[in-house]
Amino acid sequence: MPEKIIKDVSGPEEFSPPFFCTPLTGTDKKILLLNSASRNFDTGFVLGAAVRCKWGFPQVLACAPFMSDGTPFPTVFWLVCPYLDKRCAELETEHKIPVLEKELENNREAVEKWHKEYAELRRRLLSDSETKNIANCDAVMESFDKTGVGGINRLKKPCTAKCLHLQTATMLAWKHPAEAWLKRELGCMECGEACCKEKL
Repeated sequence: MPEKIIKDVSGPEEFSPPFFCTPLTGTDKKILLLNSASRNFDTGFVLGAAVRCKWGFPQVLACAPFMSDGTPFPTVFWLVCPYLDKRCAELETEHKIPVLEKELENNREAVEKWHKEYAELRRRLLSDSETKNIANCDAVMESFDKTGVGGINRLKKPCTAKCLHLQTATMLAWKHPAEAWLKRELGCMECGEACCKEKL
């Protein structure tokens, strides 16, 4: 396993402590490209693997606020585990998103705090040059202020789930106000046969 590194995003006491990530290895990148064959995959804005399965493969990536070409990327935690990707898709076909949104609505105060902390976390991932650049762009600053988990408008629709992949990635790598519900619905969090290894 690669040596664990810390991305220091610590802030005021009311915010959550730093998250941990490990650098992507050559094998990681190969697996990610294989698992993402149907879409363009850019590792240039990936900070590292925020969560790995028991087999050592990335389950969740930690991503920078901007892609390599400068395009804003609102998703700090990106689910890449094929097993969990499939499980989330199955739950979505079972219409579990509205159920989760009801769970979030019943815990609205915690959800609003969660989004606020996420916005602060994402802001602290900015480089010094990025911080200076967006300070001169009102539209980008406004986007950072109102955007919560995965690009959800935290001021107008904080209890929107968007998709279960996003919710699962954030829960595994950081925290989630409906963690118990997600774990109950997802069941096992890892495959039993190292399916990624079989692709190498």
